[in-house]
Amino acid sequence: MIEFKNINKTYKLGKNNTIKALQSIDLHVKEGSVVVIRGSSGSGKSTVLSLISAIAKPTSGEVIVDQKQISKLSDKFASEYRLNNIGIVFQKYNLVEEISVEQNVILPLIPKNMDLQEVQKKVDHVLDLFSIKHYKDTAVKNLSGGEQQRVAIARAYINEPKIIIADEPTANLDEALSLEFIEILKGLKKENKTVVIATHDPLFFDLGIVDQYITMKNGHIV
Repeated sequence: MIEFKNINKTYKLGKNNTIKALQSIDLHVKEGSVVVIRGSSGSGKSTVLSLISAIAKPTSGEVIVDQKQISKLSDKFASEYRLNNIGIVFQKYNLVEEISVEQNVILPLIPKNMDLQEVQKKVDHVLDLFSIKHYKDTAVKNLSGGEQQRVAIARAYINEPKIIIADEPTANLDEALSLEFIEILKGLKKENKTVVIATHDPLFFDLGIVDQYITMKNGHIV
């Protein structure tokens, strides 16, 4: 499902200042697997996620997703690729706090110009699936951190993506809410979603549902 071939990623911070975020990375992720990328801050975890989602492009090398080379897509086609293939759960959720739960979840469907009845059917389904239907008319700013995370996951899921990526999904949660996220993760695995999680939370380091652990340090897989 996901393949990195000799990936390097360098960020230029000034005329003579560069950071080598990833160095000579080769990576293979099977379809339907749950993958945990672990490492300290600055190890390159988030950069890997940004390349899988085509938010960023590698400096050199190839990123292949579902047998398609995505690392050189134009911004327009990269956006279409994300819309149709990737669900993203951001570390700080990136929800629109002033609007309702239902409106946040609908956002990824807007570019698809779908029939309103079909939109409502899909939204009702994911609100039920993630147990937030009773909050559908509530403004996101009035929800707890755990409730906001469920909204973020529902929004990531609404387009039925093949791949769901999550960047430090439990960073803002206590242990009880983190365990709730792991239960949601189990459900995604049963649906054969490919899930890639970047985290340094030890709760993820000995989970039976994880198929592959990738440990990173200073831009390398170690």
